[in-house]
Amino acid sequence: MSTASDVDPEREIRRLHLLLEDWYGGIREDIEPIVDALADDFSMIRPDGTLCDRDAALAAWTDERDQFRASEPPVAVEIDELSVHRTLYGVHQLTYLKRLRIGGEWKNRRCSLWLRETERVPSGLQWLHQTETSVEVARD
Repeated sequence: MSTASDVDPEREIRRLHLLLEDWYGGIREDIEPIVDALADDFSMIRPDGTLCDRDAALAAWTDERDQFRASEPPVAVEIDELSVHRTLYGVHQLTYLKRLRIGGEWKNRRCSLWLRETERVPSGLQWLHQTETSVEVARD
C-alpha cells in the first residue's frame, strides 16, 4: 500500500484516464480497477450539469462506452494543464484539461478533482468528487 509520502495525484489522474481510454476502446473489459478508484461516496457533476453519485457516474460511463466503441478512429483521452492546487488533511485538489476524441472530433472538458488518501487501494488515492465543464480550446 502507498503511504502519504509516496502518493502521486498527477500519476493517479493519468492512470485512471488511461484505464478509461482502454475500457472505452474495448482494449480492456475489466472495469474493476476503475470502480475501485472511486470512493464509495464519490460524486460527479457532468458537463451538462447533472449531479451523479458513484453508481450513476459508472452507469453514464457504461452508456458512453457503448457509443465510443463504435467510433473511428478509436476513442482517445489526453490530459493537459494539470495542476495540484492544495493538499490538506490527506485530500488533494487538482484541475486539468481533458481532451476526449470521439470519432475524430475532440471535446474539451475543464475538470476539477478531489482525491483522498487511503490504504484501500494500491495507488493510495481514491476519487472523491469530479466536476467537468465543457470548454472550447484550440488544439496545438
